[in-house]
Amino acid sequence: MLTLRIMQILLLGFSLGMLPLAFANPVQQGPVFFDNRSLRTVYLLPEVGGDPVAVLPGERIEQPMDAWADPELSRRNPQQSVFKVVDNVSVRYEGDGRVETSGGSAFERAGQILKGGWKDAAWAEANPYFGDFLNQVRNRD
Repeated sequence: MLTLRIMQILLLGFSLGMLPLAFANPVQQGPVFFDNRSLRTVYLLPEVGGDPVAVLPGERIEQPMDAWADPELSRRNPQQSVFKVVDNVSVRYEGDGRVETSGGSAFERAGQILKGGWKDAAWAEANPYFGDFLNQVRNRD
């Protein structure tokens, strides 16, 4: 499975003519951020682990993250329980599942497309690290 993902990333790099840039050339300059433009508090899972970090409506936090969740959206739509974020990618959340990602190298952006994005509750529960995060977040609001 991992080999298939690597081949997909390499093919994407070839098709975009960016394979030499795939391992370098970050587009985003500066720290990784999460910009909460929604009307609800959401929670980040820090890259280094630890307790969920609350991001209030209108707040922007500069912090690397593994994932984040909107508790209300997660309860309403289990298909959008956790949003997985790969290294060096920033997130802007508009609310109700509308997300924009930016930054990172071409390789990291391809990784976000292939490995990141919305994950359902079953995916989170299958991985205790993300499952624990989701349970903590759901119990906060």
